[in-house]
Amino acid sequence: ASARSGCSCADWRRARRAARRAAGCRARPPVSEPARCAASGLPTAAPASGRRRRAGRGRCRARRRSGTRPGRVACATATQAVQAIQAAKEAFLNWRDVPVNERAAVLRRAAQIMRERRFELSAWIVHESAKPWREADADVAESIDFCEFYADEMLRLDHPRRRDVPGEENYMIYEPRGVAVVIAPWNFPLAILAGMTAAAVVTGNTAIMKPSEQSSKGTGCSSPPRPRWRRSMA
Repeated sequence: ASARSGCSCADWRRARRAARRAAGCRARPPVSEPARCAASGLPTAAPASGRRRRAGRGRCRARRRSGTRPGRVACATATQAVQAIQAAKEAFLNWRDVPVNERAAVLRRAAQIMRERRFELSAWIVHESAKPWREADADVAESIDFCEFYADEMLRLDHPRRRDVPGEENYMIYEPRGVAVVIAPWNFPLAILAGMTAAAVVTGNTAIMKPSEQSSKGTGCSSPPRPRWRRSMA
């Protein structure tokens, strides 16, 4: 069943106002990605050293008209990219042995979080990618559908399949392969990123996500602005 449904103009206006308040009018401390994943029940892989690392350089996404900064996006260095791959390889050794029903539950939990934050994510996509409201909502709804579809499909594919020939008994099963790297385009910032990552994760692989530089906030992969920026705008 599709997650798409009609929304009134009043709902969209409230979502847009909420996104603007989150961008520059309401102070809240930044939340690290591991803490966010822990609060939501989603797994996350720490770097090989077990410590969070600072990115090599950062970029502040700014709105042209008001100059407010809706979020902060970090750009990793080549060394940090290699460290991320190594950390994903180490996490793969444990993640591939997690039961399929638990991996599917992670995707369903992610779908539920996106469903709860549907208006917020749609507003960020409109803000960054200049999509119409209907297309932004479709992007989020497709992401929810991807998570639920791949969760159901992996439960179906988990059962061994017989491929017998005369004199032989053969079973076909699916095995995870390793680390996947997901690079999403700017025009579908959430749907393509969520779809490829969900497929890799639920099949027992680990994934490294690289959102588009032009539309990183709509994927939920950026940090909120620092409070001092908002105080300077008051």
